[in-house]
Amino acid sequence: MATKTAKSTGTRAGKIDLTDRKLMNLIQSRFPMSERPYLDLANELGTSEDDVLARLGRLRKANIVRQIGAIFDTRRLGYKTTLVAFRYPKERLDAA
Repeated sequence: MATKTAKSTGTRAGKIDLTDRKLMNLIQSRFPMSERPYLDLANELGTSEDDVLARLGRLRKANIVRQIGAIFDTRRLGYKTTLVAFRYPKERLDAA
């Protein structure tokens, strides 16, 4: 396990530092598919796995990172989707 740490100065909701930004970019663009993805992220950022997990915990608690998950290309999977919108009078919403 790496022993390097980079202390985060972003402690309030909405306050993030450069390492937080780099971490979020990595998670969005190329999350590692390995046995220890957070260690891989830490190595790329020059910090420790514990630091990455602490940062993500803080970012989740602040609702800056809401979830980490796969996004599938539904068209390539053969799904068809339709978006439908309606305009409905506000006073009749209970009847809808």
